[in-house]
Amino acid sequence: MLEPVEGDSPLKGVDVLFFGARPDPEGNPVDWSFKEIHPDGDPTAIQERLRMLSKLPASYDIGPAIFSPVPSQFNGKIINPGKLRTKGYILKEGVPFVMYRGGPTYADGVVLEPGQTFAVSSADCPTLVVQDPESGLVGVAHCGLLSLARNVVGNLFEVLGGDPKRLRAFITAGAHFLPYTIGGSTHPEIKALLERGNGEVYNCGNVLLYSIITKLLEQGGIDRGRVDYNTICTVYPEGVDVYSQHRDQGTDRAGKRNLVIVHNRGPAS
Repeated sequence: MLEPVEGDSPLKGVDVLFFGARPDPEGNPVDWSFKEIHPDGDPTAIQERLRMLSKLPASYDIGPAIFSPVPSQFNGKIINPGKLRTKGYILKEGVPFVMYRGGPTYADGVVLEPGQTFAVSSADCPTLVVQDPESGLVGVAHCGLLSLARNVVGNLFEVLGGDPKRLRAFITAGAHFLPYTIGGSTHPEIKALLERGNGEVYNCGNVLLYSIITKLLEQGGIDRGRVDYNTICTVYPEGVDVYSQHRDQGTDRAGKRNLVIVHNRGPAS
């Protein structure tokens, strides 16, 4: 069984698995980037990677999962419950892989109903998981800086509905200390997001991603005490092997990605 880097979720009834650069049982390094499994890529490589992906949900008693080969559109949008079958692969061992192409909804996140599973590849951007224990819905958002600037957290609240005070949140491993300097080429929306931090989230050339996300969650009504996060920083990892877009630049690991699987077992689990 392929072991996750992160496998414990503080959200009751929600499984969050984070797979990094650990080798598979045959000793081969695993790359979860969309380049390896994109429908326009090498068919042999696609099938091999999808076979490995399809075994993961069954290995952890969660599945089948919908996998998105492109982790984010950086548009801040969230897919409504019931519309999970967007552009992506269905992952279930022993079932032919189906690529959903008709009328895809491009977004930065989804809301899962009980029993649904979503898998997404990511490098440094953390995945935000928000649970509503009363409705049983779970929101999942890929939190790149531009997605955060375009209100992906606020849009997640809107699609989830309900009282924010009862929500709980979990931020996965990611570039919690992201080397970043505001300059002339900085996207204006990202610049505005960072400057709103008044120094708390932008300091000494590092962006504190978990701090930005936590502050946006607080603005939406979730108390800081109801927000947990994994302390693994993909840029500066200690004792774990994970991919990082920033750290791996110029190496043979450049462009490779980690994998996050989120499964909503439901509030009664």
